[in-house]
Amino acid sequence: LAVNNITAISVENAFKWQAYNLRNFAGKKPMAGTNNVMVTHGFNMMRGFGTAVDEGYCMVLKPDDTQPSLAESIGNLTVANQVFQFDSDSFPVDAIARMSPQSALHMQTCDDVRVDLSGSQDKTDVLALYDSNHDMKITRDEFISAHGEGGNSADAFDFIHSVFIQADTLGKPSDDDEASAPSIELGRFFRLNWGWLEYLTSGGNIFYPWRVVLENTMGSGGLTSSERVAAFRKANFVLTNLIVALTDQDKYPSKSEMEKKLVRCESNDNSESQEHLTSCFEEVFHTSTTSSKESTATSGDTAESIFGYPLAYPSKWEPENGIYDSRSLEVVRCLVVQGSLTHSEISHAMGCNSALLSISSKEEVDQTAKILAWVFGALFICSLVALAYTLFGYLPKKLKSSKPEKNEFEDNEA
Repeated sequence: LAVNNITAISVENAFKWQAYNLRNFAGKKPMAGTNNVMVTHGFNMMRGFGTAVDEGYCMVLKPDDTQPSLAESIGNLTVANQVFQFDSDSFPVDAIARMSPQSALHMQTCDDVRVDLSGSQDKTDVLALYDSNHDMKITRDEFISAHGEGGNSADAFDFIHSVFIQADTLGKPSDDDEASAPSIELGRFFRLNWGWLEYLTSGGNIFYPWRVVLENTMGSGGLTSSERVAAFRKANFVLTNLIVALTDQDKYPSKSEMEKKLVRCESNDNSESQEHLTSCFEEVFHTSTTSSKESTATSGDTAESIFGYPLAYPSKWEPENGIYDSRSLEVVRCLVVQGSLTHSEISHAMGCNSALLSISSKEEVDQTAKILAWVFGALFICSLVALAYTLFGYLPKKLKSSKPEKNEFEDNEA
């Protein structure tokens, strides 16, 4: 305010002048092939454009020079003793996107995956086969064409769609296109982005963010294209193997059988393997499956405090059990039960940490022990059979055949 010779120094006047400057700058068209980039605070963006954003977010705005300039439509606005004049080359803007900090990496990942799928020569590449036009969506027609006409194709598509699309729970608005032409989206990222301001000691200047990733099938990204594609395929390992498993039309003839065997199956896995499988999901998807967590978003007992005063709410938030049960996690557990996958295959394909690898190692040791038990058991049985034959078959015959007849003896031998 002082720089612009505004004599009435107040927060309100500062916010006004800043918002007018933001609007004036954002409305200017950049030079061809370039973008104008401006870094500011979220509250300035909210006052300048009416949209609330969180830390690290980016708003993409496009000046519309088909409309009258801001100098023509608004002209100027008074702030205390000064007049803010909008420029004649500044125009109204269209809001193109509001992007989270992860968005740029996810957009690059999508582009890398599309290039990889379009160039794939592998006839067993499930994602390339089913997403025939490589638009990161598998439509019903694409699915049935790749899966095979008739049989369980339609039910398989509906079941997979129900596993990976939970729009109501995740807060994604349903649209007419999705209702009339549903598709299985390749690459999804959903995050709850809440929080609260602490007023008792800081007057609202301390913000506690409550952020939880509920679903991420984009992967963890990477510095190179190959790393991002590899991470994407890890994150879509469950989808890929579910599609392959459902090609067994005798085992999964209908959607009801799929629900029974691949969501509501009875698992014999011990609690340790279940826990490690859950940890694997959270590690690969950077998400919270909520399978074993209790809600911390309550105002009950908490030891957290600030400057000696207890917090009104927890500093972190985790969803309570059942708020979002990952059906894809249930599916991968059931694929293990059905014999379509093993813990070892999951850990190696998804690149899980040593926790699940230890389960895989135990699994491999158990499998090896079973094989060795069968081998040594078979050898033992063969040895017993050979011994029995030798004692009761071969030796008696040999002794009998080697005993001379009485009339063959010479006199002195007799």
